[in-house]
Amino acid sequence: MRSTSPVLALSALSLLALGAASCGSDTNDSSATSTAAVAAPAITTAGTTAGTTAGTSADADTVAYCAAEAAAEQAGADLGDPDADTKAVATAFLPIAQKVHDLAPPELTPLFDTALAAVKTAIETGSTEALESVDLLPAHKYDVAHCAWTTTAVKTQDYKFVGIPTSLAAGVHNFEIQNEGTEPHVLLIVRKKAGVTASYEEILADLASAESKVDTVAAGFNPPGGNGYAVATLEPGEYLALCPISKGTTMSAEGTGEPHFMLGMQQIITVT
Repeated sequence: MRSTSPVLALSALSLLALGAASCGSDTNDSSATSTAAVAAPAITTAGTTAGTTAGTSADADTVAYCAAEAAAEQAGADLGDPDADTKAVATAFLPIAQKVHDLAPPELTPLFDTALAAVKTAIETGSTEALESVDLLPAHKYDVAHCAWTTTAVKTQDYKFVGIPTSLAAGVHNFEIQNEGTEPHVLLIVRKKAGVTASYEEILADLASAESKVDTVAAGFNPPGGNGYAVATLEPGEYLALCPISKGTTMSAEGTGEPHFMLGMQQIITVT
């Protein structure tokens, strides 16, 4: 199930596999939206930011773990399709996964033991099967409750995003995605590479060269009626949120229509 865009080609299966390796898949559990009570929460214009009581060594450990998780999410989106070269992608991801494993709180250690083993198996076998079997949704729920990430609820419909702010403050953002459409959708967030002056409209009009002009900073897949999430570390600048899946796609077959972003599923986000 791949997009018609050569640069933004995303397999739903591959995206779920990388999500599992980094911070868990959330395609079927509607309870993933952050409702957990956290100490000293701060409300922002973009959503809710989790927080912990400052000034303890435990907090320093949490900060380090959360930074590693955010880096893993970034890498999971940026490394690309593991089906294309499973061993290479898994090899590149291994030190990132190892760092998350080593910094994880004790209650999450068994989950990351499994994830780390899956990455190593993917390197040895060249298959994504082990990655696909990992479910680290509990780790994502822990992250939402304990990391200083801003959570924003987003809905995907056929064919538009609902709830993505046009402007956000720099930082780590967690987008909890609910699919209200009849087709699967991806929330993909990209940013122009350094030195690129073309507009996003111009970039999308020339897909053959688009890969050399943008970096992927976050990606979250969600099936019809399901849920997903995307974690993005956003620095000041202009980003584009879009869905690259082809119209008519189902959970078992790729559609033959235009990419969803050509039908309206795209939005500029300005980060300050």
